[in-house]
Amino acid sequence: MKTIAIINNKGGTGKTTVTINLSAYLSMHNHQILIVDMDWQRSAGLSLGFPRDPSGVTIAQVLYNKAHIRDAIRDTNIKNLNIILASKELENYEQKQTDPFKLRKALKQLGSKYEYVFIDCNPGLNLLTKSALVSADSLIIPITPDRLGLEGLALLTKEVIDPASSDYRILLNQVDNRTINTQDIIGFVRKEYKGHVFNTHISRTVRITEATNWNKSIFDHDRNSRGSQDFTNLGKEFLKWR
Repeated sequence: MKTIAIINNKGGTGKTTVTINLSAYLSMHNHQILIVDMDWQRSAGLSLGFPRDPSGVTIAQVLYNKAHIRDAIRDTNIKNLNIILASKELENYEQKQTDPFKLRKALKQLGSKYEYVFIDCNPGLNLLTKSALVSADSLIIPITPDRLGLEGLALLTKEVIDPASSDYRILLNQVDNRTINTQDIIGFVRKEYKGHVFNTHISRTVRITEATNWNKSIFDHDRNSRGSQDFTNLGKEFLKWR
């Protein structure tokens, strides 16, 4: 089992969209996948059609030692894809807990049930993020190709991860290639972080937005779209990496 954290301390970079659609691609190709939603905004669960305030066991109960992690696993409408939902109880998690290793210990209890576990992180540098970092074998960092995206990436690689030793890949997301500024930023990122950037980028498309709004993966919404092709390419490249 390999655990990958989808992380960026900046909001609006498409972490959940990447988590859902990369997981969907891998699931479609017979890989057993688990998503762990570690964001109190509950975006991953909402994107798969779950209610904002779900009944039953969530990751919060697992982290508070009130339930076993296996009891929190739920089926989704995508074959081979399970999810552990988040809840609003995570919002005050840092005020009540100090141990960043609880998630890691819980995931170990799953053994080899899954090939890949994707942790959808909340924006910010907090205990939940630290829990994801110490649990992960590798990181995917989605960024938008703009000034704020660059500044967020610089902060992340300076204060959170060690670029020299961490196993991570940067994913350029929501890309609009029509502007020279975007092309310049992409070129800078590929040069500055050489060897740590996916060759694939995810285009900014209406179809991806529509899929999110309809609680679907891009493959279920429009398999022939540009977004579907982008995530297919990402999935293939991911499998070569991991």
